[in-house]
Parts: sequence; C-alpha cells; structure tokens
Amino acid sequence: MVKERLRQRSGGGGGGGGSARSGGAVGAGGAGRDDGSHERGRWWQQHRTVVTTLLLIAFVLLALAYASMRARQRRHAANVAHHAAAVLRAAHGEANDGDRSNSATTAATTTTTTAASAASTTVVVPPGTAPVGGPYEMTTGAQATHIQLSNGVVMPRVGFGTAGLRDSRRAVAAALDAGYTLIDTAAQVAVWYRNEIAIGDVLADRGGRDDIFITTKVHPQDHGATRARRSVDASLVHLRTTYVDLVLLHFPECWGDICDQDALPVEGTWRDSWRVLEALYDEKKIRAIGVSNFRAWQLDELHTFARIQPHVIQTWFDPYEQATDVRERCSRYGWHFQAYSTLGSQWWSTVHANPVIDRRWLHERDERHALLRVAARHPQRSLAQLVLRWSLQHGVSVVPKSNNAQHIAENIDVFDARHRLDDDDVRAIDALGGTLRRE
Repeated sequence: MVKERLRQRSGGGGGGGGSARSGGAVGAGGAGRDDGSHERGRWWQQHRTVVTTLLLIAFVLLALAYASMRARQRRHAANVAHHAAAVLRAAHGEANDGDRSNSATTAATTTTTTAASAASTTVVVPPGTAPVGGPYEMTTGAQATHIQLSNGVVMPRVGFGTAGLRDSRRAVAAALDAGYTLIDTAAQVAVWYRNEIAIGDVLADRGGRDDIFITTKVHPQDHGATRARRSVDASLVHLRTTYVDLVLLHFPECWGDICDQDALPVEGTWRDSWRVLEALYDEKKIRAIGVSNFRAWQLDELHTFARIQPHVIQTWFDPYEQATDVRERCSRYGWHFQAYSTLGSQWWSTVHANPVIDRRWLHERDERHALLRVAARHPQRSLAQLVLRWSLQHGVSVVPKSNNAQHIAENIDVFDARHRLDDDDVRAIDALGGTLRRE
C-alpha cells in the first residue's frame, strides 16, 4: 500500500512535472509572442501620427481628384448640351420668343445659345452683328451667353480681356472663379499683354483648359509666311495647349512703337499671315480666325482676298466710338463683331479720364449726360454693366478687363433679363456716338 501510494505520488509528481514543463514551454512561447507584440506596439506608437497623416492626405487627394473629374465631366456635358441644342434648333428653324426687331432676315443665320437662371435657350439671329443704326433686342433678351460663329464654333459673348493688367495671374484666376469661359490675350511680344505664359500657368494649375475658349493674336512684327506660323506655334507652347479657339491678326501693320525697332525687319504683310491662319485652320490647330484693328476698306480687301472668310472681327467699340463702318461690314459679310475697350479705357490719353464709367467726369461735363440719365433709371446696376448690356443688345460680343475682383464679377453679370435696357435707353446711348473726338 505504502509502495503503491509512493508510486502514485511519484507519477502524480511526474505528471505535475510534465505539466510544469509543458506549462513552462508554453509560457516561454507566450513570452516570445508578447515581446513581438510589444515591439509592434511600440513601433505603432512611434509612427501612428505619420501613418495617419499620410493616409489622410491620400484620401483628400483622391477626393479632390474625383471631384475635379466630376466637375470636368459636368462642364463637358453642359457644353455638349448647349451646342447640340443650338444645332438642333437651328436645323428646325425654331422661332424666337419675345420681341423681334424689324431686322428679321431670310439670310443665313447664326445660332446664339442663351442661358438664364440655369436654363438654356437658343435664339436665331442674323450673322455677325445686328443691323447698324438702331436698337436691337435679341428676342429672349440679350441674356444669350454664347454665339455660334459662321463655321459652327460656339463662342462666349462676354470674355475677359487681359491687356494692361497689373497682375495677370491673379486677375485671370479671379475671372475664371467668376465664371468667365473666354480669355482674350495676345502674342507674348505684344507690348500691352505679355501674359500668354502666365495664362498658361493659371490654366495648368487648374488642371488644364477644359472648356475655356482661348483667343490670342499674331503681332504685326511677325507678319510673314514663316514668322506668323512660328508665332502661333509659340503661343501654343506658352498657353500649354495643342490648339487655340480663335487667332486674330492683331494689327494690319506696325505703327508707332508697337513693333520693336531693334528686331529683324518684318518678313511680310498681313496677307501672308492670313494665308498662314488659313493653313493652320485647315490643320485644326485653330478653330476660328479673324482680324483686329482693321479699317473698313481693309476689311473689304480681306473679304476679296480670303480663301477662308474671317469668323470674328475685333476692334474698339464704346458709346462714343461705335465703329459703325466696321460693324456694317460685319453685317454685310456675315462676320461676328467683337468689341474691346467697351468701358472707355481708350480715352485716357485724350481726356485724361474715363468718359464711360467715371461719374465725376460725366457730371462735370453734363449733369444731364445720357449715361447718367440711363443710370438713374437703373440704380441697381453699375455704369459698366449698363454699357456692356447696351453692347449685347446691339449683337456685339465684349471682352472687358479689370484688375478688381468685384468688378470682374460684375462685368459678366449682365445676361439676366432684369438688365434689359428699353429702346429709349439704347437710343440715348447710341446718340453719344461721335460726340467725343480723339485729339
């Protein structure tokens, strides 16, 4: 019995010893695992902030990229919808709503795309500009935001001009933020511009041009078969794009100090440069072509000379300088008229003030000045808005400029029907034509 009990105790001890050894082995393994977990925990404590920050940045970048992609898709879809609506309505000859001026014509028509309060409509208006000599309300209102040129290209009717800006990058960014989709610039050598590169930078910073309509110009110093092509190629590089929507010949020839007297002699004439624009249009590097600052007789010559007719004619136009002869040529030949310096900036060298939007100058000149009388009837609108609206109601597209973000935003807020000027308002401003002379 005693032996039996001793044997059982020994076996139990052996079992206990085995258990202890087994338990010890497990304990040792657990301790190893605990050491590994501790190391991993310590690494996480040390790097948790960095990892979390990197993950957060990656998430934000992905979200921004997705939002940008969706925004581009929406803009593209809206652009396609506007264009499709214009083509379909023009094809079906849809009649205009509202008042129609007595200038209705059976000639070829230009389709104008209208957007008001997030809804788009399309109206059909005569090609180029409205008939010269009287008020012209574009049916559903001059709130038409786009016009279809004679070749089918759709162009915004209010763009942002960039001549003489103090800070082109900041001003162009403000214009894009305000909703402008046309930027008007000129060759980098143009003395009043020199901002193609800056504009290209701004567009690149925003992910590319998307639906932005870009206008640039060939400087008269670059007239000629070789240099005009080189000028456009340089503009494509500066603007970081493979095509330009509209290229204009800036001037028919050099004058004053606009050309560098130390540069090589001008290679050719505007006729040589026009042939270059026609070739680049055929190559689809340019979607539309035109000229700027051509006189009426030069436009007659261009009409006869051109293999491809110009789509846009741009020149100075404001209440005092109404470019009647140039607008008449546009109406006659089916070209679209676009104005620059509509808000009076061309008069500084003559009257040393701005006679279009400077209320003090207007009061001193005549307390009953037509612009002041029109402004009194529209107290919620700035003089700039009223003059831009007057231009639109004459079928004229505009490219106002400003360095002031508030003014930039105001200048494109002119399409709503509430801005409509009645016939008396339009006639009052029309009567200012020729009343101020350049000395």
